[in-house]
Amino acid sequence: MKRLDLNTGIVSFVLHASEVIPEPFALCSTGKDIYVADHDRVFKLIEEGGGVYKPQLIATLATTIMELTGNESHLYALNKNDLSPVVRVLPAAEPVTFVTSFGDVVPIPGKNLPSFNSDDETGSFVLDPRDPSKIYVSNPSWGIITSFRDLFGHWDNWYCIRNSSGLNEPEYPTTKPPRTFRILLCGDSHSAVVSNYPLKNTWNIQNWNDGVRDRDVAPPRQVSLSKRMELELNTLAALDNLPYNFEVLNLFHNSNDPHLFLWPTYEVPEAVKKNDIDLVVILETPTVGGAEFLPLTRYYLYPLTKEGIPSESVDPEYLLKPPIERIPDGETRQFFEKCKSKDLVHIDSRNMVFDEKVLADPDLHAMVVDLYEKPLAILSERLSTLKSSSKKPISLVLCTAHTGPYREDLVDSEEPKIWAEVTKRVNVSYLDLNEEINALNLSFFPLSENYDNAHLNPDGHLFFSFLLDHDLIRDGYLPFREKEIH
Repeated sequence: MKRLDLNTGIVSFVLHASEVIPEPFALCSTGKDIYVADHDRVFKLIEEGGGVYKPQLIATLATTIMELTGNESHLYALNKNDLSPVVRVLPAAEPVTFVTSFGDVVPIPGKNLPSFNSDDETGSFVLDPRDPSKIYVSNPSWGIITSFRDLFGHWDNWYCIRNSSGLNEPEYPTTKPPRTFRILLCGDSHSAVVSNYPLKNTWNIQNWNDGVRDRDVAPPRQVSLSKRMELELNTLAALDNLPYNFEVLNLFHNSNDPHLFLWPTYEVPEAVKKNDIDLVVILETPTVGGAEFLPLTRYYLYPLTKEGIPSESVDPEYLLKPPIERIPDGETRQFFEKCKSKDLVHIDSRNMVFDEKVLADPDLHAMVVDLYEKPLAILSERLSTLKSSSKKPISLVLCTAHTGPYREDLVDSEEPKIWAEVTKRVNVSYLDLNEEINALNLSFFPLSENYDNAHLNPDGHLFFSFLLDHDLIRDGYLPFREKEIH
């Protein structure tokens, strides 16, 4: 094995008559690192100085290695093995599982995927230099080139673990590939959690168990809302012959802790900067947990910042104060006193508990809108100072929608109306999907858990992504018009 220095034109031996690797077969260079494989072993060549390299064994695979490809963080081996045609060698040696867009694990991928079903072993196996998570495989026998995205990362049923960029996603490259439009989907658990079907026999993967957080039983990541949206948008873009790729990344906290009306103000701007986001969509679902968890209660749990919104985190010493001493002066105290005069608030051992009727009381309406508005107005202002790598401003859309079975009470509910007024006042785009869901979801029933949490099942995520993607395209938030494509 020889090395050509393109700067000097000097050719030197890297591996010559090695006793450790007498029959090198596959070769891969990732920046300054060189990897070599024989039939079943993978070595990294360590430079010891003076042009001398020493092989260091990094993995032994139970298969025949045909090719290697990689980048600075990941190394893959293409194998002559029907059960595991691709093995992720680094950062940990393990077979790559192939899952369809509908969440089905592909059995025996070497036989069932045309990419690997070939008598000809001279195909190519490379990583996309613009997208370190995308692998290309060519099959000369079939005359095709196929791409696969490696969703290597934390596999968790509730997707509570954050990646290195602070998202509830596998490790996406922070550098956005060319002609890629990135959407950040923010929400509570309804935007991330995948529930099983009520009837196990309606789904071909019947061993899901929401109570067991194990990779062998967790729902496939491909059936979550963000990945359903991504699949739908890229399918539509391909059908319309648009030269755009869409990525939908998820950022969420479980309901009410902290509340969705508050935490995006603190976390979204940094996530937008780190991940080169083009559009932020905040999905507001109905308040879960009753009156104690109305968004406005946070004004009486957290100390207020100088901007007049609840602070980012709870101060334990502040919580030790009696609730009556945690009422800030100004509008927040006025709101409490007015609610108290109407018997719409009481104090339990630790918190203010507001009756949900405060949302519909005309005398309180202006104050409620003000309290809902403040964090969103600050978020909008912070995003207005940022631009994506395309030099365009960051768009922000707030969407309200319920995710459960038919909800007649939400057609005329107050919270969507409050958000409609809030977004109008702070000039933030607004989508209300409640009527669309009520009008259509019975045709797709069952879509979610049939109790109050109402987490969507795989069909629910697919249905919801159709609605949300349609409205985002219809209202011009996504570059599906020719004049918007650059």
